[in-house]
Amino acid sequence: MTNIEKIVTKIPNLSKVVLKLENLKKIDSFELVELIEVLQENQLAVSKIMKMANSKFFGFSNSIDSLHNAVSLYGFNFTISVAISEIINNTLIPNLDMYHSNKNDFFSLNEQSLKLMFLWLKKEELSLKEELIIPCLINKLGMFLTIDLIKPENQKVFIDEIKKNPLDISSIEKKIIGYTSFEITSIILEKWNFDIKTINIIKNIDNINSKQSAILNVLSKIFNPLTPFTKESIMEGLKLADYYDLDVSSLKESIEEFFILLKNK
Repeated sequence: MTNIEKIVTKIPNLSKVVLKLENLKKIDSFELVELIEVLQENQLAVSKIMKMANSKFFGFSNSIDSLHNAVSLYGFNFTISVAISEIINNTLIPNLDMYHSNKNDFFSLNEQSLKLMFLWLKKEELSLKEELIIPCLINKLGMFLTIDLIKPENQKVFIDEIKKNPLDISSIEKKIIGYTSFEITSIILEKWNFDIKTINIIKNIDNINSKQSAILNVLSKIFNPLTPFTKESIMEGLKLADYYDLDVSSLKESIEEFFILLKNK
């Protein structure tokens, strides 16, 4: 058994609440009360939804004081996707020392990435937006296990290399660990028998075979954990968007809009 297989076998099982939420997504029609009943089984998910509903990035003009109101305003798909992502991201204990980061910064960058993605993709691309919510929020989950997969004698080398090359993290992970953090995420999700489409999108973020993976690749550069939303990371993201034949003009406009939001946060 390889080192990564040993580590993955020790990962806790995914909460049954995730399965219940996934089953709801497959149903053509269900009542708001059914969704709220499932959400209330996991207070982390409830707390996350309420926090986002009253945030600068994802909030509304008026204060939201009940889960019922938040779900009604967000809609079922967004609510379920955020809840699933929150439960997944809290299933593992994060250790992000290898990336000069911490749990709060990690989750904040996930949300910022999601917000820019929403600004970037056009209104008529609603189905694409909805498809990418979960991958956007959980694709870096594999970073939680990096410290366990790097031999102690290689940890300083890893830290020094990503510090020098923050826009090339995946290549450094591949060289030193043998896997990118996106590939590690997909291995974790496979253990949990998670949605295969989501797994493939994340697995191929560095091996582009779809528009979905290309979008996440761009966002991962812009919001890398070491130099997020800097001039250099934004330029790299724009360059990749052009290379993948994505809408660069819309991305530029969205970055400007996002910068204003960030400034006023």
